[in-house]
Order: sequence, then structure tokens, then C-alpha cells
Amino acid sequence: EQLVEIQPDGTLNPKLATEWGSTPDAKVWTFKIRKGVQFHNGKDMTADDVVATMERHSDANSKSGALGVMKGIESVK
Repeated sequence: EQLVEIQPDGTLNPKLATEWGSTPDAKVWTFKIRKGVQFHNGKDMTADDVVATMERHSDANSKSGALGVMKGIESVK
């Protein structure tokens, strides 16, 4: 599941993130993660899980289709 979903008209719908915003220069983005989301094993999803997923997709050795987009992100915390 994505943090947000881009609609055909360019608007964003919440998915795993309930709120998001950026600094005026758009260099820092903050996402509020939905509570109560569980993995298939019953473990609750946390912000640390989101960070780990984003780090995995941005690894230079990744075969992720998101790698091209992730290269533009300096850090995730």
C-alpha cells in the first residue's frame, strides 16, 4: 500500500498516511502514519516500518521500480 495515492486529476488521497505536508522549500516532508494498520502476521505497522521500506527501495542494489524516484531523496527518518 502507498502512503498516498495520486488520482488522475492530480489530487492526493490518503492511504497509509493520514496527513502530509512540506516545508516551504519542499526539502522536508512529514507524513502522519495511519494507526491500526496491521501486517498479515498481525504486527502493527509503525513509522519505523515505513522508513525501512523506503530505505530498501532506495538501496543502490535494489531492483525496485521506485529506485529512480527514491534517488532524489537525500534521507528518510
